[in-house]
Amino acid sequence: MPTQTRTQRRIDSRDAQLLIQFLLTLEQVLHVTITTEGLFIPTQFQQSFLAGWREVRPTIRQLVRILRTHKFDAKLRTNGLTGPQLVMKMAVYQDALEKIQSFFSQYAPDNVAPQAQSPTVPPKETIGQKARKRGRELLQYFFKPANVVLGSMAKAIPLAELLHELKGTVETALDHTDLHEAIDKEKVWVQGSSATPVSWSIQER
Repeated sequence: MPTQTRTQRRIDSRDAQLLIQFLLTLEQVLHVTITTEGLFIPTQFQQSFLAGWREVRPTIRQLVRILRTHKFDAKLRTNGLTGPQLVMKMAVYQDALEKIQSFFSQYAPDNVAPQAQSPTVPPKETIGQKARKRGRELLQYFFKPANVVLGSMAKAIPLAELLHELKGTVETALDHTDLHEAIDKEKVWVQGSSATPVSWSIQER
């Protein structure tokens, strides 16, 4: 009988489980980020993000089922999602996930169990503006290692690109939130000052 080559062999079951756990925890973080109104995503984007999330979220369960079939093992291996490379990437990812859990536990300690695998968001009114900004910074820190894993997964399993694109759009919205809060501060300052408003209308000569 012909022997299987290295690229034909199934990946280690522990690697497959790491990737599945990655998808499930990423799902939880994205769900909290998108569905908690006005906390992370600018309010004017909320409905469009909810609609996008409803469409993309089932992709995660599809990816979990695909990983369990082992049909894409060779491509996962080629894209660095097995063995020591995967362990290295997941170590950074897990560190970021734990930091998010730690942050939220300061505001809602009863909501985050020690063994929790995903963060639980506290009520919006319990988080001040500085703390919300810190939360967004931690989410951005979390999404960076998630992007490495998800980007490699999308190269191996094209379906993952939908999730990859949604995550990237969420990151962009987090940046927009900081900008919108800065603009709101400027509006308050202008309204309380004697400065003359700038006119953007074009005058005919």
